[in-house]
Amino acid sequence: MSEDPLQAALALVEQIVERSPDSVAATEQLIYGTRHASLRGAYRLERRLQAAMFKARNTSIARKAGAAKEKPVFRAPDLRLIRVLAGWLLGFWA
Repeated sequence: MSEDPLQAALALVEQIVERSPDSVAATEQLIYGTRHASLRGAYRLERRLQAAMFKARNTSIARKAGAAKEKPVFRAPDLRLIRVLAGWLLGFWA
């Protein structure tokens, strides 16, 4: 437990906003999508999300920035990734 929970929360927010918006969206989908899933279903969702992330534009931006030791400048979340996530989750819960 933190002595100052607000400062701890703000520090976490600062870390999250520096990440790729696609990565944050995929992580959120993984957390919410596996809460009530079987172990097999959770692994299936994780594989699907990872495959979508490898194709996302912001993943390429992050890789290039990391290689150049620069801070990445991300674009808006990849709508293709969001469609894949939404479509898969709708099928997953059906």
